[in-house]
Amino acid sequence: MKPFIHALRWLLVWSVLPISSANAETAVQTPTNITLASEEWKNATHSDGSGLYWDIFRYVYEPIGITVKTVSIPYETAVNYTERGRADAWVGSYIDEKEFPLYPSWHFDIDVISVMFTSEKVDQFQGASSLNNQRVAWIKGYDFYPYFDKSIVAFEIENRKNLLRMLKKGRIDYYLDARVDMDFAKNELYQNDDSLIVRDLLTLKLYPAFSDSEKGKALSRIWDQRMEEIKGTKKMKGLFKQWGFDYPFH
Repeated sequence: MKPFIHALRWLLVWSVLPISSANAETAVQTPTNITLASEEWKNATHSDGSGLYWDIFRYVYEPIGITVKTVSIPYETAVNYTERGRADAWVGSYIDEKEFPLYPSWHFDIDVISVMFTSEKVDQFQGASSLNNQRVAWIKGYDFYPYFDKSIVAFEIENRKNLLRMLKKGRIDYYLDARVDMDFAKNELYQNDDSLIVRDLLTLKLYPAFSDSEKGKALSRIWDQRMEEIKGTKKMKGLFKQWGFDYPFH
């Protein structure tokens, strides 16, 4: 009987081990926090942690026990933080903008991409094709290349003040940006300047771009699950209204 009992004991031990291992793996895949990096956008991602986008991420993660930490840095730096694992995701990427991150199914907002130019060009402007073979500038780290003709001569500039000054001085022909950010920049520097013309060109969905890691995969899955649950709620609609943004889920 003793050999039989000894064998039975080992059988019980080994039958339990895979379950324990699976439980440990599940625990690792359930994050307790998320670090989000973003450029500072007015009413969306303030450096003090306020703003629509930060509120959306808190609404997604904090009710299920995941603490949200925000970092305000230039856009290109936010991308680098995510690639190097210093952030779990950066905020405000267009789909497949970069090759390395993980993209979820659900976006959280929609950008209207606009172009600004001086009144001297208003008669000859014929839409996106007018940018062909022209000097076109946008914020450093943004990736507008896939959406426009390859003949454009692109300039990536650190901030919007410099972009507007370059446009006014004739050092660039066109300035590309999200409409909301372009309007904020113009109102801050040249509010009553009628010589600056703005035209809308296209719309692009905004996504969180997650790090290509086990934690990033888990956070991306949770994002899609939670967005399915909350995107149409009264609270979500209220957040967009509170911060003065158009509701993007129709």
